[in-house]
Amino acid sequence: GKLNEAQSLHLAQTRPEEELYDLSKDPWEIHNLAADPAHKNRLAAFRKLLMKWVEDSNDQGRFPESEAMFDSDMTASLSTGLRKKDPVHARKLRANITLMKKWQAEGK
Repeated sequence: GKLNEAQSLHLAQTRPEEELYDLSKDPWEIHNLAADPAHKNRLAAFRKLLMKWVEDSNDQGRFPESEAMFDSDMTASLSTGLRKKDPVHARKLRANITLMKKWQAEGK
């Protein structure tokens, strides 16, 4: 079947850098208000709150993980006997690793 425009938004390959929704009027998050000049001040306030939270919580997500660290973590995950105990899960994990590396190369 075909997806309508709203359904396609949630399954798109990429998403907007910023999203802002009025959940009382748009509970399904269909109409992104981030680019609407009428919501400029609210978006700026949310950005400021987010940056404060990132700093206060020492969120490490602001620093990209090195490829060597990622490879080390994934190798450890796969070498703990997972391949023998649950080969299906191990295959899924390897597929996810491949996908994450693809996304990293694409800058996502």
